Amino acid sequence: MSCLYLTGKCRLAVLSALLVSSATYAFAQTMTPPPGATPSKDSISDPVKPSMEPAHGLVARADGSVPEDLIEIHLICGGAAKLIAIPDSKGRFDIVLAELKDIPDPEMCVLRAFLDGYHSETKPLAKVNLTAGAKLGRIVLQPLSSDSTGVASSTSAQVSKAGKKAYEQGLDDAARQYWKNALKSFQKAVSSDPGYSSAWLSLGILQQSSGDREGARKSFAESARADGKFALPLIRIAVLDAARADWQGTVDYSQKAIDLNPTAFPHAYELNAFGNLYLLKTDAAEKSAAEGLKLDTEHRYPELEYALGTILKLKNDRAGAAKHFQAYVDEAPSAAHVASVKTELARLQATH
Repeated sequence: MSCLYLTGKCRLAVLSALLVSSATYAFAQTMTPPPGATPSKDSISDPVKPSMEPAHGLVARADGSVPEDLIEIHLICGGAAKLIAIPDSKGRFDIVLAELKDIPDPEMCVLRAFLDGYHSETKPLAKVNLTAGAKLGRIVLQPLSSDSTGVASSTSAQVSKAGKKAYEQGLDDAARQYWKNALKSFQKAVSSDPGYSSAWLSLGILQQSSGDREGARKSFAESARADGKFALPLIRIAVLDAARADWQGTVDYSQKAIDLNPTAFPHAYELNAFGNLYLLKTDAAEKSAAEGLKLDTEHRYPELEYALGTILKLKNDRAGAAKHFQAYVDEAPSAAHVASVKTELARLQATH
């Protein structure tokens, strides 16, 4: 069946195809509490002291400078990402070694930094020294685009010394997993400087990680309001909208980020592609997925392959669909719904 017009049976076909990929895919892109602490919006506890000294690393740009916004250090195994550390205000981070000891296949895992607008150097876990106090070296972040529009907030240059100090203290507390203190420090920063966009963003990220999505959305909205040319809070709002299946909101906010800088945010294209797919706007979804894949040189967003495969299947391009489903399976063999994609891929290959 060729779905050129999304009515009747074709509409049902689209919705059925999308059931393979739950809306919960968005949660894989959101931040979860690092090991050693399990924050909730009702109770956030300080971490238990690890039994051995953690491994130490540094994240920075090639010139040695450190982006101001909160960075995440991810362990990625078979396409499934897990947050394991947050760098402090100087880019320094610690990794609890107990979290890395029992991984079944270290050859499938890498360490990578994550910050929208950048691509990260990767460190294969199999080559990482996992002894107590080991020095992991530096993970280098490179801008994805020569155009820096939307990647950082211009408001940071205008904040008070007190606001800056409170914000940096928040990053340092978050790096040590002192969640209560980090939240208080970020709240202090925005109270001191209500136009401090990066502080609102970081506050929202911690609220989101603790399960307070309503508070997080308000903080991201304040971040976007403080700096209308800062894309990162727009992407965060789009993620939250996707998680609650508000697909129009997902499209609107991801598109705003794309409009600010079309060459820097594959994450925004991923969100935009899925939002348009769920809204049954397949041409717009295809365009976003294709553009996102051009930018995603790290294969950080394998869901882009899944989205494009779904679109091509709906357009009766079985060979094209199979190609992108296979790429998805190759890039994310440990993804939650990869078994369903493998089943669909087998059907396409059997009839091609």
